[in-house]
Amino acid sequence: MPLVGASLWAAQRVVDTAIPGSRFAFKKYTSESGCKATSASATIAKWLRGRGIEHTAHELRHTMADRLREIQCPEDIRKSIGGWASADVASKYGKGYSLLVMRDWLLKVELTG
Repeated sequence: MPLVGASLWAAQRVVDTAIPGSRFAFKKYTSESGCKATSASATIAKWLRGRGIEHTAHELRHTMADRLREIQCPEDIRKSIGGWASADVASKYGKGYSLLVMRDWLLKVELTG
């Protein structure tokens, strides 16, 4: 997934502050044996609630879908960015959209803020 704006800034901060030789940004949730997505999601939920934010991390996916829809991003590119499956068999052919194509749409989202 291409990173732009705040997500790019945050990823750069993770890299800049990482312990030399680290392979994973969040070792508590990711290792060679897999990803503990449920634990990570629960931690994010607790952090949000602790700040009086009555939303879930999952809502970020819905918000991104809405923002992509607002800039008239084609549905198949929206699904590719959001990681949503398509019922269409043809959508599974080939390599999918390049990082450049997805980046261009994400930059449009960033500009519309």
